[in-house]
Amino acid sequence: MDTRCAVTIAKFLGLPFTKLRKPIAIKAYNSHRGKAVTHYLQCTLALDGRRLVNVPFLVLDLGNHDLILGSLWFAHFDVKPDLRRRRLE
Repeated sequence: MDTRCAVTIAKFLGLPFTKLRKPIAIKAYNSHRGKAVTHYLQCTLALDGRRLVNVPFLVLDLGNHDLILGSLWFAHFDVKPDLRRRRLE
């Protein structure tokens, strides 16, 4: 989750940031090292009638993106993208 987006969500919902025990090193798509991730934000999501409670989102600078979800995240939570309707099921 992008830092600016995370700050906005945390303020709006009154959620605290949690510090990681050990920072996570980041390598960008172009192999350049980024600033290490030091915090995460836990959110509850509502997707297609299901509630996903305390989902951790790493907080880092993503530039033009508010949030990036990977294939492992989709598989873990059994979420399927509906591209035609632009939503998650």
